[in-house]
Amino acid sequence: MVQATRQMFPMAEIIVIEDDEGKGKGWAIRQGIKSAEGDEVVFIDADIDIHPGEIQNLLPYLGYYDVVIGTKKLDRLPPRRKLTSFGYRIFVRLLFRLNISDTQTGLKLWKKDKLPDFESNDFSYDIEMLVRARKAKLRIKEVPINCRIYSKVALSSILQTFVSTLKIWIKNIK
Repeated sequence: MVQATRQMFPMAEIIVIEDDEGKGKGWAIRQGIKSAEGDEVVFIDADIDIHPGEIQNLLPYLGYYDVVIGTKKLDRLPPRRKLTSFGYRIFVRLLFRLNISDTQTGLKLWKKDKLPDFESNDFSYDIEMLVRARKAKLRIKEVPINCRIYSKVALSSILQTFVSTLKIWIKNIK
């Protein structure tokens, strides 16, 4: 994944964060942000579900938007993943009134000066950042992307994400 990304974007600074201690994806993203230089930041999962070439589909929108989010097409997901994703999308929309269909896709572009602070260490960091982006009235664009789901999500991870999402909701209902 890193080599393919480096070949496609030779001028990009590629930061890989290893989380050997299990501190969480949100923690890893914060570490990467601290190290990042430049005006734009791209988050892309390293599990190869999303090919780095998909970044090209989002780049044209960064001139007009503060955040550009890749959105998985549900019709291309395996049935169990489709049901889980659909249910979670509804859950997030009801809780946060976010007009974003897919908060969990592992491809996002941010203008670096618009990146909000966040505290979540797990998968819910995406939602926390997007809720804060909406509160700051940032311009957000979703762009459909292709992805191939290779990994399975454990039930414990799904439950943990739901619980973390509720914690963010409780923290933000003030």
